[in-house]
Amino acid sequence: MGGLNKLLGQIATYGLSSVLIRAVNFLLVPLYTAFLLPEQYGQISYLYAWAAFLNVILSLGIDTAYFRYGSAQPADEKSTYTTALQLIVVWSVLVLGLIGLSLYLPFWSGSMVSPFQVHLLLQILGTDALLLLPFARLRLLGKTFRFVMLKSGQVLLTLVLNLWWIYMPGSGVAQLPTFLPSDPVALVLLANLFANVLILLVFLPDYRTLASPWVKEHASRLIKYGWPLMLMGFAGMINEVLDRLLLEFWLPEGFYSGLSTPAVIGIYSGCYKLAILITLGIQAFRYAVEPFFFNEFKNQGALEKYSHVMHLYIISACLAMLFIETNLDLLKLLLRNDIYYLGLEVVPYLLLANVLLGVFFNLSAWYKLKDKTMAGTWLTMMGALITIVANFLLIPVLGMKGAAISTLLCYSGMVLLSYVWGKNQLNVPYRLVSGLLYLSISAGITFWLALWPFSWQYGRLVFGWLAILGMGVWILMAEKPFSKRGIN
Repeated sequence: MGGLNKLLGQIATYGLSSVLIRAVNFLLVPLYTAFLLPEQYGQISYLYAWAAFLNVILSLGIDTAYFRYGSAQPADEKSTYTTALQLIVVWSVLVLGLIGLSLYLPFWSGSMVSPFQVHLLLQILGTDALLLLPFARLRLLGKTFRFVMLKSGQVLLTLVLNLWWIYMPGSGVAQLPTFLPSDPVALVLLANLFANVLILLVFLPDYRTLASPWVKEHASRLIKYGWPLMLMGFAGMINEVLDRLLLEFWLPEGFYSGLSTPAVIGIYSGCYKLAILITLGIQAFRYAVEPFFFNEFKNQGALEKYSHVMHLYIISACLAMLFIETNLDLLKLLLRNDIYYLGLEVVPYLLLANVLLGVFFNLSAWYKLKDKTMAGTWLTMMGALITIVANFLLIPVLGMKGAAISTLLCYSGMVLLSYVWGKNQLNVPYRLVSGLLYLSISAGITFWLALWPFSWQYGRLVFGWLAILGMGVWILMAEKPFSKRGIN
C-alpha cells in the first residue's frame, strides 16, 4: 500500500494548495458581486467560459501525453519534455494569431464583450499555455512543494491586484492608477495576466531548451496520444461551461423580469461558485491521481488501489455535498447582493453533477492506461450531445434551473456509459452497491434540504447537521468490516 499512501499524501498536499487557490478565487466572488454590476460579472463569466474552451485547444492534450511517456521511459523524460514545449509554443502562436486576426471582422460589433477585452483574454491564454508543461513537470517529478508555492503565488497575486484595482477604488480607500483602463472587466483580466507573467518568469530557464533539436518520434507519439484527449477536453468544456454561453442564445427575452441576459449569466455564475468544496476535491484528485494511475499500473494490486481511491472519493464527495447544502443560508451571504439569491435553486443540481464529474474522472483510468484515449473522447462527446440537447429543451422552459439540470443529466450519462464500457477493458473491482447507496442517500437528503419549506429559520442548518453526523456514523460502521479485513 506504499503507492496508495504516497497518493494520499499527494492528495493532501495538492488538496491544501487547491483549497487555497479555490478559496482565493471564491473570495473574488463577494468582491465582484459587491462592486460590479451583474451584467459586468456576466461578461467576466462569459469571457472565461470561452477561455475554458481555448485552453483545451491550446493544450493539445500534451500535458497528459507527457505524463504517459515521461513516466514510462524516464531516460527520455527530458527530451520528451523539450519536444512537448516546442509543440505547445508553435501551436499556441498559430491558434492565438488566427483568433487575433478575427477581431477585425464585423461580427464582433454585436458581441457582449469588446475587442480590447478579447485581446487581453488572448494574452492570458498565451501565458496559460506557456505555464502548462512546466507545472505538469513539477507534478510528474514529485516536486509538490514547488508546485504548491508557485500555484498559490499565482492566485495570491491575482487576488492582491483585484483588491488594489477594484476594491480600493470602489470603497473610496484609494484612486485607480491613471495608467489602467476604467473598464472593471478589463481590470479583472489584467490582474490575471500580470500574475501569469510574473510566474512565467520563474520558468524561463525551461524555455532555453526550445533551441534543442526536434525529435520527430517524440512529437509523433505525443500528438497521437494527446489529440483525442484534446477533443475529449473540448467536449468536456461543453459539459462544464457551455451552459453560460447557451443562456445568451436560448433564454427567452424577459424570462426574468427586469434582468438582461448578461445579468442572468452573472447570477448563474455566482451561484455556481457555491459548489466550491466539490470542485476543490475534484481538483486535488486531478492533480494527484493522474500520475498515480500511470505510476501504479505496473505494480501488483493496482486495480484494488484504484477501487479504494474511488470509494474514498465517493464518501468524501457525498459528505461535502451535504455540508454545502446544509450551510447554504450562510454561504449565500458571500454573494453580497440579494439579486443573486434568485439563482440559489440551481445549487443542489450542480452539487450532485460535480460529484458525478469526479466519479467519471476516477473511471477514466481504463482508457488512459489502455492507450484508448479515443474512447474517452467518444464518452465526453456523448455527454456534450446530452448537454446541448438538454439545454435546448430546458433553458427556454426552466431558465437557469434548466441549465443546471442539463449538467446533471450530462454527467449521469457519462458515468453510466464509462462504467459499462470500461468494465470489460480494465476490470477494477469497484464497490458498486455501497457506492451507489452512499450517492443515492446523500443526494436525496441534499434535495430534501433544498426543496423542503422549513418554517423554522434554522431548520435547514439543524436537520442538515443531524444528517451529516448520522451519515458519518453510518459510513464508519459500514466500512469497519472492510477495514478489518484489510480490503480498504
